[in-house]
Amino acid sequence: MELSEALTRDPLILDKFALEDPVIRTRPSTSSTARVNKKRVAFDQRVHVRTTIACHEMSQQEIDAVWYSPQEFQAITESCCKQIIKLSRGETLKDKKYCARGLESHTHIRSLAKSMNRKLAHQVVFDEQERQAQQGIHNDEALSQVYLAASSGSCMWANVIGLEDQKEADNIYDDETL
Repeated sequence: MELSEALTRDPLILDKFALEDPVIRTRPSTSSTARVNKKRVAFDQRVHVRTTIACHEMSQQEIDAVWYSPQEFQAITESCCKQIIKLSRGETLKDKKYCARGLESHTHIRSLAKSMNRKLAHQVVFDEQERQAQQGIHNDEALSQVYLAASSGSCMWANVIGLEDQKEADNIYDDETL
C-alpha cells in the first residue's frame, strides 16, 4: 500500500490527542478600565546585534549547509507521514529517534477537529459582523469576544500541550545537569 493511500484510509482512532466535541464557554466581559491585569510589552535595555549575510551573497556551499535540499525535504516528509500513520493507528512512538510533537494535528481525527474548530471560529465572527452590519454598528471588542469564546478550547489545549513540553524540557535539563 502506498503512503498516500494509507493516509486516506487512516482509521478514526481516538488517542490521547483526540478532542471532545467543541464546547463554547464565554467568560464574563469586563470593561477595559476594570481590568486589573493589563498585558504589556517590555524590551530589554541591552541590545544584541548579530549580522548575517543575505542569501544572494552566500556561496553554494553555504546554501547547502543552511537549507534542506529537495531530496532531504522529501525524506523528512515521508518520515513524518509514516509517523502520522502510526499515531493514527493509536501506536506510541517508542523510538527516541521519533517524536510525535507537531504531528498530532495531522492525524485524521485531529485534522477534522482542527478544521471544525477553525470553521466555527470563522462562522461566529462572520455572524457577529453580519449582526453588527444589520444594526449599523461596528464593535471590535464584540468581535474579539465571540472569537475568544469560539477559540477558547483550542487555546486551552495549546496551553496543556505547552505545559507538557515544558515539563519534558525541564526533565531533559535536569537529567543533563546531574
